[in-house]
Amino acid sequence: MLHTMVRVQSWALKKQEAQGVRLNQRITLIALELMAAFFGLKAFGSRKSVHIYIYLDNITTVNYLNSIGGTHSIKCNSAAKNIWQFCIEREIWISTALIPGKNNTWADRV
Repeated sequence: MLHTMVRVQSWALKKQEAQGVRLNQRITLIALELMAAFFGLKAFGSRKSVHIYIYLDNITTVNYLNSIGGTHSIKCNSAAKNIWQFCIEREIWISTALIPGKNNTWADRV
């Protein structure tokens, strides 16, 4: 079981009103969530033929992993594909599930 949590302190971006800035901030957060999942998977080392459950608190990140990529961000698409390639090479099966942020207390404690 793998729980991820990404915290981004970005008060300057929150003050911006431009839609493009908010979209870029959102994509960056999703990319960070995907990287957290990837680093978590790498922590399992050389294990093969295992099934790992990844619990995330971002529905878009869950969708990128479940769909093995996406079309809105090249960076996020690449990250999701890299995760799946890593898993395929090691015979790792992943399942993702959404945990609402308010219920993701386990990851908050770590």
